[in-house]
Parts: sequence; structure tokens; C-alpha cells
Amino acid sequence: MSKQLGTSFQRLWLKLKQALFRKNRVVIFGLSVALGLLLLRSAGIMQPLEWAALDSFFRFLPSEARDDRIVIVAIDEPSLEQVGQWPLPDAAIASLLQKLHTYQPSAIGLDLYRDLSVPPGNSELIAAYASIPNLIGIQQLKDRSSSGVLPPPTLSQHNRVGFNNVVVDPDGKVRRGLLYWATP
Repeated sequence: MSKQLGTSFQRLWLKLKQALFRKNRVVIFGLSVALGLLLLRSAGIMQPLEWAALDSFFRFLPSEARDDRIVIVAIDEPSLEQVGQWPLPDAAIASLLQKLHTYQPSAIGLDLYRDLSVPPGNSELIAAYASIPNLIGIQQLKDRSSSGVLPPPTLSQHNRVGFNNVVVDPDGKVRRGLLYWATP
């Protein structure tokens, strides 16, 4: 009887070891796969797949309804032909800003580099910068690929300047916008 009990105990112990080994084998395999993926990702090998997945995700998102409170005024080819000059002279930009201001918008964003004057009309443009309190200009901050573009001094003095630097991925696409920029 004790011999049967010993044999039963040995069989039970053997089954337990085999079951634990099978479970550990699955855990070891899972950890190996996870570690391998982490190594591939840290080496940058997974990056194109991640970008493709993100691009597909955004393509399949439903389009959002247009917000009529937001208006974009673009400088297009017909506008340039009408003015007859590029870059646009300061007087043309000052006139456009004053006209937009009459509609009492919440904000006016001027996404146009104006670090240098383009005559005629520099005094009118400076006056428009100073008199339109909800006007925000832009600058390009210095980074590895650019020495930057300074903002209009009048807007800078009133702390009404944002930046429009973008991060371009190695495949030439912009997939993210920067919320802030830490300067050294």
C-alpha cells in the first residue's frame, strides 16, 4: 500500500512538474516576444509600421463638422495677381488686418513671417500691429535645421506671438503639433 502511495505521489509530482513547465514555457515565450518587440521598437525598425497604422487610423476617422465661427483667409494666386507683388507689401497686409478687425473676431492669427519690412506701408502695418489687440503673429524658433525667423517687433513687445515650428518625420509627413517649445 505504501508502495502504491509512493508511486501515486511520484506520478502526481511528475504531472505537476509537466504542467508547471508548460505554463512556464508559455510565460517564457510571451516574455521573449515582448522583449523582442521592445528591442525592435527601440532600434527604430517598427517605426514605419507604427506610422502606417497611425495614418490609417486618421484616414478612417469620421470627418468633423465645419465650425462656421472659424474663417481662414488665404493669400492665393488670384490675390497675388491683384496686388501684383510678392512678398505682399506692408500696406496690403495692414489694410487686410484693419478690414478683418472691423468684423470683431475673437482672434486674428497672422501666419505670415514679417520680420522685414516690404515697402510701401511700413508705418501703417506697425500701427495695425499696435492697434489690434487680438492680433497674434508668428515666429519660427531656432532649431537644428533653421536659424529661426524673428517676429514683428511690435507684436513681440506686446507678447502677442506664437511659433509655427513643425516636426517633420523622416518620411516627409507632419503627424504632430507642438504645444510648447522649451528654449535653452
